[in-house]
Amino acid sequence: MRDGSRSGRWRFAGALLASLPAWSEASAQVALSLRRADGAATPALRYQPDAGRCLPVMVISHGFGGDELALRPLASAMAGQGWRVFVMGHRESGRAQLRAALATPEPLAAIPDAARRPEAHAFRFADLDTTLAEATRLCRPPRLVLAGHSMGAQTTMMEAGARARIPGGGQDRFDAYVALSPQGVGGAFADGAWRGVRKPVLMVTGTRDRSTEGGYATRLSAFEGLPPGQKRIPIISGAGHLQIGGIGSAAVAATVNALVDEFLDHTGDRRWRRSRIDGAEVIDK
Repeated sequence: MRDGSRSGRWRFAGALLASLPAWSEASAQVALSLRRADGAATPALRYQPDAGRCLPVMVISHGFGGDELALRPLASAMAGQGWRVFVMGHRESGRAQLRAALATPEPLAAIPDAARRPEAHAFRFADLDTTLAEATRLCRPPRLVLAGHSMGAQTTMMEAGARARIPGGGQDRFDAYVALSPQGVGGAFADGAWRGVRKPVLMVTGTRDRSTEGGYATRLSAFEGLPPGQKRIPIISGAGHLQIGGIGSAAVAATVNALVDEFLDHTGDRRWRRSRIDGAEVIDK
């Protein structure tokens, strides 16, 4: 089922650039500028339905070329369910870097290479450190969840304990993880990279969720590499890469939101149950 055609991969890269205006349309309740340990600022948007209580927290990491305005459908939906949501902006992995990668002679190689640069990876984890500090400043939330799309899924799984070829790893500081459009074997991750991930994990992909390596089947090895125990991957029929990231399809965004909410409900009360969400083939282990 691997689709490695050059024309298909060029369409994937072109769609990334075409989607840039859509990110700028998003808005949130509170804009933040958080100071990193290196002195640089991490922009973030906080969705907070009620500041008077110690709420569960979700931190979201956007994909390569995005910013803190990304993933509005998921952030808004989780805020509506009573979560404080922080969407980080990764300035060193944002729009300027995507445009630069697309301007190279081989953009399909330049995009993943830029997302895997050790210095950019270190900056993203610095963003995560300062955002997590802000999210837990007033109280230790009853639940902490890290979510990410595409490059953000790479960061999410590294924090969860996946061992990448990029120097440095995460600290597994969250209670559960959500990886939208995760990377499989190849590139950042070798076979066996996910065997140390013990916390609950939801991965989400779709039958049109292309990667720079090919079709959506390239992503399934990430789930296959996870150890059993509250791990789930829904495959949404007809869903593409950007749609899973909240761009271009309200129907896909609603399905993703419902899958995330259901997963967190199942892992929150520790009673693992089969998914009841329509529109996706769901595999559990």
